[in-house]
Amino acid sequence: MDNRSGNKSATKSSKDKGNGDAHVPRSPLPVPDNNDADRLYESVHRSLLAGLPTQVGRKDEKGIYLSTRERRFQVFPGSALSKLPPNWIFATQILDIGGKVWGMMCARIEPAWIEQQAAHLLRSACRDAHWSK
Repeated sequence: MDNRSGNKSATKSSKDKGNGDAHVPRSPLPVPDNNDADRLYESVHRSLLAGLPTQVGRKDEKGIYLSTRERRFQVFPGSALSKLPPNWIFATQILDIGGKVWGMMCARIEPAWIEQQAAHLLRSACRDAHWSK
C-alpha cells in the first residue's frame, strides 16, 4: 500500500504482522451471572407485557393456547418453545397463515407478571359466596 500521506495507520507494525488477534476489543458491559440474567429476562418481558398485554396465552389440555378475545393459537413449530411449551406464553406476533394461527417469537412468562403489569385491564368478580361454621 502506498503511504505518501504520512498516515501511519495504513501500515502494520512489525509486531502485528501475522498476529490477527493483537488487539481484541473488550466489551464495556459486565458479563451477567445467572441471577442477573434471570432478573434481566423478567424485566425485559415485563416491559413487553406493559406494551402488548393482549399477546399472552394460556395452554389448555390440548396444547393450544387461549389468548385474549377468545383467540386460539399454537406455538410456531420452528420455535425453541415448541418442543416443551410452557403453561403461559407471550407471543410478539400472532399470525393466521393458511387457516392455522401461530404464535411467533414466543417467551415463557409467569401469570403473576400479567396480573401486575395489566392490573388496570383486569376485571375481578366474587360469585356464590359461602360461609359455614
